[in-house]
Amino acid sequence: MADLILTDLLKAGKVGLSRTAVRDLLGRHVKGDRIAQACGLLVARGFATEGTEPTEGRPRNVLRVATEALKTTEGPGTEATEATEGLMSPRSLMSQCGDQSPGSCP
Repeated sequence: MADLILTDLLKAGKVGLSRTAVRDLLGRHVKGDRIAQACGLLVARGFATEGTEPTEGRPRNVLRVATEALKTTEGPGTEATEATEGLMSPRSLMSQCGDQSPGSCP
């Protein structure tokens, strides 16, 4: 699941994804605690940062691609799977799943 979130997070760039957008990305069939676990994995591995944005009502939770991860997707000759010092590649998230299918990885 984290690999799917990361793919869309990289597409979103600096704008990031709200928790609602992440839920919608996953087809609204994944429980909030599993989404939180997957987002937490992305943050713990240095791929993303979490924050809030004020709104007229409840603050919006936003997941953004980490600066280091964004740098791997910018500029000539770079690919999203490149690793920078201290940052694992997005593909390595799949190794966190063990024998599970990539879509079931937290």
